Amino acid sequence: MCSAGTTLSTISNNCVSCNVSNCISCQTANVCSTCASLFTLDNNFCLSCNIANCVSCYLNNYCSSCQAPFVVSSTGNQCISCNIANCVQCSLNNICVTCSNGLSVSSTGASCVNCTATPGCSICSTNNVCAVCLPGYTLNDTSCITCSYPCVTCIPGTSTCASCSSPYSSLPTSSGVCYTCSVANCLSCSANSPSICTQCSSSYTLSNGSCLLVCSSNLCAQCQDPSVCTACVPGYTPSGNTCISCGGAPACSSCSQNNASICLTCNVGYYLSNNSQCVACSSNCASCDATGCNSFKPSTSQIVVRINGQNLPALCDTGCLKCSN
Repeated sequence: MCSAGTTLSTISNNCVSCNVSNCISCQTANVCSTCASLFTLDNNFCLSCNIANCVSCYLNNYCSSCQAPFVVSSTGNQCISCNIANCVQCSLNNICVTCSNGLSVSSTGASCVNCTATPGCSICSTNNVCAVCLPGYTLNDTSCITCSYPCVTCIPGTSTCASCSSPYSSLPTSSGVCYTCSVANCLSCSANSPSICTQCSSSYTLSNGSCLLVCSSNLCAQCQDPSVCTACVPGYTPSGNTCISCGGAPACSSCSQNNASICLTCNVGYYLSNNSQCVACSSNCASCDATGCNSFKPSTSQIVVRINGQNLPALCDTGCLKCSN
């Protein structure tokens, strides 16, 4: 009797190492010859093959061959019946997905049928009896009639449009008319308005019904093309094709395109000085300008009064936390 981790080789009549998971016999060291029940040997691996009527697996529980008369399903995880004339692959028991000899799968999948005699037909129910038409056609009894461009699909049995192609509205008007989207770079627009886009072209993003070019930098608010920025987010200004920080950031919210050190507007809590720099308001001031505070923070017991053309602070009456001018 061989020790654990070894098996008796019928070739050498000696115990050889057999360290292969789920293997019960090796003829040479660590080369499996027989796997345990419910496992199948593939390239020296014992794969789980717990599939009814499966002879061998190529991956765990994915069958490569079945016992006759069963065949491997299109998903590979079942052995199924496929007793359909001219069918080469089934997805479920006797439900065909691929036919041979130029035939097509029927609308039920239960047979392979001829579906070449009806122009514009995609799926037939029986030989040359159409059940589903190709895009751009509509079913009229068993024939397919053309939907007028730019209509993609029509209401069955009629020429009334049901959906439209790009760059027209996704849905037609109540009278079945497709209208052109008025939004630049739009592939499809709302059925209610040609000025509201619902899907943009590649390299554009949808924003409130419009199509905006997707810029390569998150500092860029608007661009001429993805790599050429024409407007930047607050605190930055265009320089060449990129955005650079304003010299007075974070106090400066926008600055000159020609000189990043020249501020044009300031953030809340700062005011713009005569030399185009942002100056901080006093600590208890909510907003200010060159003359002083325009308003105080809500917690202060001060108000602003204007004396001789200047904004000056004034205290509220004793005991008052907040007062008005």
